Amino acid sequence: MENRIFKLLIILTSVVLISACSQTTDVADQNTGVGNSAALSVDGGTSVVEYAASPSTRGISFGSYSENAANGIWVSGSGAVTVEPDIAVIRLGVEVIDTKVSTAKSKASNSSNKVLRVVKNNGIADKDVQTSRLSIQPRYEYKPAGRELIGYAVSWDLVITVLDLDKVESIIDDAITAGGEFITISSINFELKDAKQAKSEARAIAVKEAIDHAQEIADAAGVNLGKPFFISESSSSPVYSDYSGMAMASMERSLSIPIESGSLDILVSVQARFLID
Repeated sequence: MENRIFKLLIILTSVVLISACSQTTDVADQNTGVGNSAALSVDGGTSVVEYAASPSTRGISFGSYSENAANGIWVSGSGAVTVEPDIAVIRLGVEVIDTKVSTAKSKASNSSNKVLRVVKNNGIADKDVQTSRLSIQPRYEYKPAGRELIGYAVSWDLVITVLDLDKVESIIDDAITAGGEFITISSINFELKDAKQAKSEARAIAVKEAIDHAQEIADAAGVNLGKPFFISESSSSPVYSDYSGMAMASMERSLSIPIESGSLDILVSVQARFLID
């Protein structure tokens, strides 16, 4: 009888100890909230998946990385293609200041209409002329006693796209002569109407440079270069030929302005990562 009671006590004690260990493990896992598992990645390397769970948040956050990717070769490349611009974008500013808004608008409209007439006489189509940045703002004069309203400034821009670059100088000269004292030249940009082909050429140069760079690193390290598993591209806008801030004094408005279109640089950069075989 005593033996049976002794065996029963041993069994009960074992059950209690096993249960306590199981709860301790569960609590530890909940407190750390971290675990991981390994799986075969697509490229044949080992992919380690880390996961975390917190009692204070709902759901599980996953993140993964590839051992091959982390140990690969990371390089960059750049390509540039120089082209000649084929269009010009002229931005003319119209601004009139007067004590009355209606008077300022009337003077600005009169000057603007004269400019539009000479622009169209130079063969510019309606679709290539745009009005933008209309603004009506009060103007003040600051005195010791405070500021004093002296009038209103009415302004807008005329944006003209010129497809024939040989006409740029004559259009500018005619416009500032016709518009009078209220016209200024905000900027002149020479651009490329379609940069797709030039950008493709610059991209090819950039990718080749990245591959050559990666191969040089692999050769120097004595390893075999694998396939690229990541490529990203960044391209910048063409560097336009820009003539800005060309406001003309009244006495200079009949003078011709020498303008050169110059050239444009189309730039493309890539970042690439290669596996190591």
